[in-house]
Amino acid sequence: MDNLFVFDLDGTIIMNNEKINPLICQALRELHKNGEKVVFATSRSLRGVKEVLPVQLLKFPLILCNGAFAVVNSKLFSAGVIPKGEYERIVYFLNKKIA
Repeated sequence: MDNLFVFDLDGTIIMNNEKINPLICQALRELHKNGEKVVFATSRSLRGVKEVLPVQLLKFPLILCNGAFAVVNSKLFSAGVIPKGEYERIVYFLNKKIA
């Protein structure tokens, strides 16, 4: 079948910061078992995702921190970082505006 299903977590398949419902978990595992690709996209960090998803679902690709990081096969695939010079300019600008 080879379809791609991308799920947001909070407010979509996770409610009130609770662990994922076992029925939803089973349905996602069935999708995967049937050859479908399941991906989770969230504003959460990996630590936050581990709080709500069981270990079996953590093996699926994860898009974390609003796209700043991607984890595939339980390994960091991509990380969006701010170059040091940009970071220093942002901090300088913010300090100037706060003062």
